[in-house]
Amino acid sequence: GSLSDEFLESIKKDEVMLYAGQ
Repeated sequence: GSLSDEFLESIKKDEVMLYAGQ
């Protein structure tokens, strides 16, 4: 996808990691 899509996907992954950490 576009750089924006990859950027958003990266953020989503980070959020999932944070939720999993909690």
